[in-house]
Parts: sequence; structure tokens; C-alpha cells
Amino acid sequence: KVSEKHYADTMRAFCAFLSTDIEGKQVLQHNGVRTILWLSEGVEPTHERVENELKAMDTKVDGVVHLEEWMNYIATTDPKTGVVYFDYDLKRKFDEYDVDSSGTIDKEELVNMFLDAFEDLIKKLVNENHKNDVKKLITDLSYSAM
Repeated sequence: KVSEKHYADTMRAFCAFLSTDIEGKQVLQHNGVRTILWLSEGVEPTHERVENELKAMDTKVDGVVHLEEWMNYIATTDPKTGVVYFDYDLKRKFDEYDVDSSGTIDKEELVNMFLDAFEDLIKKLVNENHKNDVKKLITDLSYSAM
């Protein structure tokens, strides 16, 4: 059983690729990857970002991104059910923290992600020293994770 949202998201990913694949060969080279990222996110990606994404998507290591590689790259697997689907909300959240649009989350961006995740808990602390201790702990944990 496929929900209407999952169907629409799957078709969106499929159509984004096909509309970017001008030659109809079901492969994207550097400029095609740049275009599909730009269309998907609404922001022109940097050259570094395109290179990083191209390397990550190109599982066949042939210098291009095939339709299957694109679909696998943007798919998410539900850990409970094993169902594969496309989660654009997750991608938007990632992009929110990837402030330099590099296609990766660096240490500072990870710190910001965790600080935002624990913002309500930190606000509940009355003692400023405790707030600072929690922020330092979050920063230290983020740095040690990288």
C-alpha cells in the first residue's frame, strides 16, 4: 500500500531527474547534477557541493549519475518497516543546518543542530552556569562525534 504523499514524492524525484536529463540517456553529468540540486532546493549549489554530491551519488564510479543512483541517493528507509520512501522534509531539515551548502554537516553545523534540538531543555534550566555546562557538553559531544 502506497500513500498519496509517498507516491507524489516518488514521482517528484523521478520527474526531477527526467526533466534534467535533456539528452534522455538516463544519466546526469556534472551540470545535470548541479541543475537537479538547484531545482530541488531552490538555491544554486556551489561547485564544491556539486562535486561532493556527484561523488556520493555515483556508486558505479563511472563519473555520471544514473537514474537508479539518484533514486537510491534520495531515498530513506524506515528502520521499523524497511519501507523505502522519499522524505523531502528530512532533506529540508538537513539543508537548514548545512549553512554553507557544502552537502555535508561540519562540526559547527552539528553543534547548532544539537543546540536547537535541546533548546527547550536548556531554556528550562534556571541556573546560567547549568545552561552553559549543557551547551559546553553538547559542543564537546558534537566535536568528539566528528
